[in-house]
Order: sequence, then C-alpha cells, then structure tokens
Amino acid sequence: MNKKNFTSGIVKDLALDVPSVSGQSSISPIKILPAVTVVKFPKHTHSSRKFDFSIYYRTGFDEIVIRTQEVIEHLVNESVSTRGASLSIATIQGYCDGGLVYFFQFCKIVASSIKRELYFNDIGREFIEHFIVYLSQSGLKSTSQKNAYSKVKALLMIIGRQGLMGADYFNYFPRNPYPGNHRKAKGESPLSTQDISTLTRCLKKELDRISKDTGEINSYDLTICILAIAIRTGINKTPLLELQADCIQPHPLKHDRRLLISFKRRGKSFHFSALRKTQDIAALHTVMLDTISIVEMIVARNERARVKSNTNRLFAYTVSKLKPKTNSRLRSSSKATFISSSTLERLTTEVIERCNLIDSEGKYLVVNIGKLRKTFINRIWSLSGQDAILTAAMGGHSIKVSNDHYLEAPPEAERNFNLLGEIRVKELLGDEGSDGTERTPIAQCEDPRYGHRAPKNGNYCTSFLSCFQCKSFVVTENDLYRIFSLYWLLIKQRSIVGAKRWGRYYANIVKIIDNEIAPKFSSKKISEIRKYAHDSPHPYWRSIDLLELEDS
Repeated sequence: MNKKNFTSGIVKDLALDVPSVSGQSSISPIKILPAVTVVKFPKHTHSSRKFDFSIYYRTGFDEIVIRTQEVIEHLVNESVSTRGASLSIATIQGYCDGGLVYFFQFCKIVASSIKRELYFNDIGREFIEHFIVYLSQSGLKSTSQKNAYSKVKALLMIIGRQGLMGADYFNYFPRNPYPGNHRKAKGESPLSTQDISTLTRCLKKELDRISKDTGEINSYDLTICILAIAIRTGINKTPLLELQADCIQPHPLKHDRRLLISFKRRGKSFHFSALRKTQDIAALHTVMLDTISIVEMIVARNERARVKSNTNRLFAYTVSKLKPKTNSRLRSSSKATFISSSTLERLTTEVIERCNLIDSEGKYLVVNIGKLRKTFINRIWSLSGQDAILTAAMGGHSIKVSNDHYLEAPPEAERNFNLLGEIRVKELLGDEGSDGTERTPIAQCEDPRYGHRAPKNGNYCTSFLSCFQCKSFVVTENDLYRIFSLYWLLIKQRSIVGAKRWGRYYANIVKIIDNEIAPKFSSKKISEIRKYAHDSPHPYWRSIDLLELEDS
C-alpha cells in the first residue's frame, strides 16, 4: 500500500471533497451566539491569560466554534477543580493558541470554499488529511506543524468522546503523518564546562547578595534562585515553576538529607530529589547556597505574597504599580503573582546581560532551563561512571529517553578530540619504534610511561583510545595496518552497542582516522591497507577484549 503524501495538495480544491448540505449535514445554523466569547485562563506558568472566540463567529462554522468554546470552558473548570490533575491550564491554553488558531483558519477557508455553513459532521478522515496539507503550506517548520496538529488532534479527540463527532472519530487521524519528525527537531545542548563554571560563579555571587537582604524577594532575584535550583536538580521548567512552598520534606532514612517533591504533569507522577542539607552556615559564604537553603529563604521572605495571591506556589512575589488618585496625585498599589514561563525567559536574559556572561565565541551566554537540565543529566552520567540506570533515575525518565534525548558529548569534546599526535609520512624503520619511540597496539608512542596521557607512575599506559588525543602519539606508514584493524573493529561495534553510544565513544576516532590520518598518506597505499585490515585484521584488534581491559 502506497504511503499517503501529506506534503502536497491544493487547499482551494477542498470543496470537491466536502459533502453537500443535502448529502450529509442537516443541522440548522446556530443563530444565538454566547453572550461571553472570551475564555479566561487562571494564572499558570505561561503568560497568556485568555482566548477570544469572537473573531471566529459568523465566519461560516459557528457550530464548531461554539461547541469548542464550551469544551474549552469545561476543561478549564475541570482543571481548576482538580488542581491540574486532569489537564493543566498551560496545556489547555496551548490547545487554543497553538492549535485552534490554525484549525479555525482552515475551517474558515473550507466554509468559504463550499459556500455553506460547516459542521462537526463534515469533519472526517479526508478533512483531517487536508488540514495536514494546509499546515504543510502554512510556512511553519515541520516540527511546528506537528505540534499544531498534535494539539488539534488532542482537542478533537476530547470533543469526539463527548459525542459531538462521528462514532468512529478516532479513525479520522492518520497514524503517523510526520514520520521521522523527531530527528528534525534540534533539542537543547548542554553547557560546556567553561560556560557552566561562568554561570555558577555569577549565581553564587548573586545568591550571596540576596541572602544578606531581609525583605521580600523580587522577580529578578527569584529568577536567580530558579536558575540555581535548576543547576542543582535538573528539574523540568513547568514542574520547577510550579513548585509548592512545602516542596521540601524530611528524608525518611537520612537525617542530613531532604526530599524535594515536584510534579511532572506529562507523566502524571511525582518526582523526588534527595538533597543534602548544609549544616555549616559559615560555608554558605564560600560555596553556592544549596537548594534547601534557597527554598527555605524564599518560603520565609515571600510568605506575604503567597497569602495575598491565595496560592501556595513557591515563586510568588509582589508587583508594585503607581495609580493616579482623584486629585491627580499618584498612589502606590500592589498585586501578588508568580513567575511565569515568559517572565523567566525575559529575566534570564536580563541576568545574563547584567552579569555580562560571555561564551567562548564572545557572545552572550544562552541559558534556559532546558540547557541546565541537559547539563545536569550529562554531569550525572559522567560522575556516576556512565551508569545509565542512575542517570535515568536522577532525570526522572526511562533509560531510552535518557539515551535518545539527553546524553551527548559536551561541546568541548569534539574540539579536544582532534589528533594531537604527530603523523610521520616518511616511512620509519625499526621494530622497536623509530627516533626513540616505542610501538603500541595502535601505533607508536614517544613515552608510554611518562608521556602526555601516560600514568606517570612507571607503569605503561593502556588507555589505547586516548592515543588519538595524546601529544605523544606517533603514526608512521608501518602503523597503518594496526590502525585500520582497530578502525574496522570499531565499525563492527556500531551494531552491537547501538548508534547513540557508538557515536559517543567511537565516532570521533573513526572520523580522525578518515579525515586526519588517511589523507596524509598515499591513497593507493591506504586503499590496500584498509582492505587487508578488513579481511585479515591484526591479532590485537580481532576482538574487543583489549578495549574492555582498558575500561576495567
């Protein structure tokens, strides 16, 4: 069966595929529109607070608009009554601003094309397929198209369950209209070691300033606290912004630790992070405040804002405004709110600019919660000795998610992995190496006991994969057989260890051999040795045993 093509098609031809009034629709147009056409959203992590349906009425699909508005109102009320356990307000707002704006515009085009009122029972499989084509022609990136489609699908599924669409509504949606889309999306990359050190020093200085004050913490300083907590815990943005004032709880087993409890909406589950409590108060002046101290400081100093906003949200604060009195004089008024996603983004940029945080390229450092989370997880991976189970547990997700979306080489890794050794094109003679070098299982080394990456304790270096980033590494034409024997062994490992891990451990070595070593020698010689090493590898590199000894 041929795969459906959703990347082409002409939207204006949709009139040919939508049934006529006599063929399917018998519902009378809705004459009475709701008195209130704006749905207001309670305070949540995003800045949008309402969605106006009025602009879509009287445009050819009133039944769809009014029923959708009713469903959105019901979802908002249900979210409030369940405190977000059903759907978060941010998710519902996303259905509107990220989905309905595209779907309603498409409905308007279809209604205009068929020259009659559009109804829910006009929506079917073909209608949805044309909507996908419409998105492909909208100018949105592929990832944005998928996001819009996913939001519309989720909302229409809810509407279908309420009996407003056909009985087989769940069959209206193609199984996978955006295959391979996840490979097109570029996620956040972790901060380099230098960049995270720069940011940490800045936050330490700012936290020291904040801790010396006694008044309520403002939005700018709360942003400092949020970034510091993100660095130390790796919590996702929404659970982080929605932390409650009582998020720190006693650890059931360890007296020197506390539990930080956050709620991950997508997984409908709580996530626990064990945090060590700093006992030595004097140490707070020399090291960055630990997470517990930051939370306790916010709880104590912003209690009035939480009471005034009638919320238990940790990052509540007071906003002061000047309003004119009747006698034209100004009076001060204040209201309580909490940090939203857009406020955090804006103030994070302000923090970077105020502190003049510059990256290695001389540009302002790019910092967001996604980057800090990925940096945290990659650091756990490194400190745990590359323990996949522990890393996934600390990240609050599965090993597959950790491997596919979080773990990657740090930015400086590829720069540091360039061949630092010396390539001697002229063939050198001597079984014991040449010009004072000694042979190794890979090539030659100027000093395998006290060289650049050697142990420097009298023992021979056995970290063979480190040769390619060692200044003592020497390659001659006589060494190419061993190098390409290792090359083919690493290539074979790709199907054994998986593409992700292979890319992390071995890809750079293969790249160095192909791009930096091979071009230095005769192409004919390289071709011959490459083929010979493939068919009859050197005894050293016929199995992975030697590399496993290195890891042990």
